[in-house]
Amino acid sequence: MSQSLVKNLIHLVYSTKNRMAWIPEDVRPSLYAFKAGVFKTMESPAIIIGGVEDHVHALFSLSKNQKLTDVIGEVKKASSGWMKSDGTRYPGFYWQGGYAAFSVSESNIDQVRRYIENQQEHHKKCRFRTNCVSCVSDMESKLTNGMCGIDWCDAVRCSENFALPFQGNVRVCPEYLGRRSSAFADSLAPG
Repeated sequence: MSQSLVKNLIHLVYSTKNRMAWIPEDVRPSLYAFKAGVFKTMESPAIIIGGVEDHVHALFSLSKNQKLTDVIGEVKKASSGWMKSDGTRYPGFYWQGGYAAFSVSESNIDQVRRYIENQQEHHKKCRFRTNCVSCVSDMESKLTNGMCGIDWCDAVRCSENFALPFQGNVRVCPEYLGRRSSAFADSLAPG
């Protein structure tokens, strides 16, 4: 085979520095459009970008020619500059140092898309810092102690007893799983 075929779908989540509510609703469409342009420049087109006042979600297709860290770094750096260039309104704007990035299967694109589209509604019911649960693994201390700079929770968390088989002992939000049946969730939940 003389060509390389790659499709890496990534769900990216990261927050503003110190969870400051720096992304007002009127700025979000322009910010997300700018970010989409950066993703495109990095050969990693965005499928959807959304969020609320203190964090952003993006579902994108990672280029086979780019490292994940390079794409995320450039998106965060460029969009931070964009926010600061908006007059004196956001001169102290920064993104948190870390991020959470998860692979997404083709069969789950619609579920993740809906989850990102419905962030406003989701966070009315489920606050970013509440209902957090930890991973039972080596990742627990790294993520819950802030090495990634955000709460592990937002990408895989909430209040109901749902779990992803590839994430270990984690409870995740029903919106993220597309409201799978509780019998299915129970079969995935750790003993």
